[in-house]
Amino acid sequence: MLYKEIPWLAPEHCFAPFSHMPWAILLHSARLDDSFGRYSYIGIDPFSTVVYNENCSEFVFDQLKNQLALYSLPTETQLPPFQGGVLGLFGYELLHEIESLPKLPHESLPFPDAALGFYDTVIAFDNHLKKVWLISTGFPETDFTKRTLKAQERLEWLETQIEVTCFWMPPLHPVGLGWHGNPDFNIQSNFNLETYTEAVQKTIGAILEGDFFEANISQQFRLSNQGIDSWTLYLATLKYTPAPFSVFFNTPSGTIVSASPERFLLCENNKVTTCPIKGTRPRHSDSDKDQALATELLNSDKDRAENIMIVDLMRNDLSKVCQPHTVQVTKLCALESFSTVHHLVSTVEGVLKECFGPIDLLKACFPGGSITGAPKIEVMRHIQQIEQVRRGPYCGSLGYIGFNRNLDTSIVIRTYTITPETIYFQTGGAVTLDSIPAEEYQETLDKAYGLVKALKEVYSL
Repeated sequence: MLYKEIPWLAPEHCFAPFSHMPWAILLHSARLDDSFGRYSYIGIDPFSTVVYNENCSEFVFDQLKNQLALYSLPTETQLPPFQGGVLGLFGYELLHEIESLPKLPHESLPFPDAALGFYDTVIAFDNHLKKVWLISTGFPETDFTKRTLKAQERLEWLETQIEVTCFWMPPLHPVGLGWHGNPDFNIQSNFNLETYTEAVQKTIGAILEGDFFEANISQQFRLSNQGIDSWTLYLATLKYTPAPFSVFFNTPSGTIVSASPERFLLCENNKVTTCPIKGTRPRHSDSDKDQALATELLNSDKDRAENIMIVDLMRNDLSKVCQPHTVQVTKLCALESFSTVHHLVSTVEGVLKECFGPIDLLKACFPGGSITGAPKIEVMRHIQQIEQVRRGPYCGSLGYIGFNRNLDTSIVIRTYTITPETIYFQTGGAVTLDSIPAEEYQETLDKAYGLVKALKEVYSL
């Protein structure tokens, strides 16, 4: 592997010239903090890709595990943790690889179940130290000499791309590249207050029957795509919903624009961390009222119960692949405040067994418990019956799996799925025995607030 440090460029500036390239992907820590916001990554021009749907003959987890076994590199400790490997999307519908559940028609959200690239050349950012590296592994060449020559060629190619394009500094905010013509800004949903209330009541009924304890019920918003520029929309999300796990990803079927606040799984040197979010209150422009909402959330028995149930579920999932007695809750129901909402966030850690790798970890925990409920299998069956649409990328996972076995992934929430015809986004909340339907419905609107504001800004350009 070869690498070279270059002068600092903000990730969004560096990525802008590549934003319309096929398979270009930006993993962007757009909300900087000590725990989540240190690193960002750009991947362009992968040497191999995987697009998975229900017609594929080989399961994606098995396919990735077999392909990654061909490539292995030690970690360069002076560089950011991702130094080449797989980047991309694991959609929610991959649950059907893991559990035998009925499938909804593909037409309800036409998007692949997975879109993944093998990236031998990446741009890695340390946002705290303000450093940038160009990295090339030389894969798919496996002979050492050929791989070194390939890495040198790719590094020179990437540096040329940076010199030609990236020192044109694009604006940080949209400047009129949005909608073409005068489209009708009409957001529709598969629920309204009345039907969502019915869904919550049915879910409470199932809880009373003993089917499960908690279920995440979401509504899917959609509007016609009449020429939106996806990169412009991404820049708008940086204003309204800056998030530690922001992602921009061009897939063959459309673009993912994500502003997720939630880490799904982190694995570095076999240490595993997951950070489930459960419990939400809206932010308020008045500081005293904002603090009161945060305090209310911290003191809410219902929200704490929601969070603790998912912590127990994630402890169980991690225990499938972690060493005995290593799975520990290191933070329980801590307050995290984002641009539009307050959340309760917990942290669960463990140590991966030597016989398992990052793919085994991902498969053991997929999809994340915070966006299903507990127990997971029965809840996923109930979610499908209630929502009646494919979630697609929503509630799946975005991130990386490195050639060095490091992994970092988000939960796909606060995210647009942009196809040529339609823009989708989805928000949900945990329903428990104590849920009040109107409040649950309002929570989905609170979570959608920043996404709608970004859309409105782009629409008005």
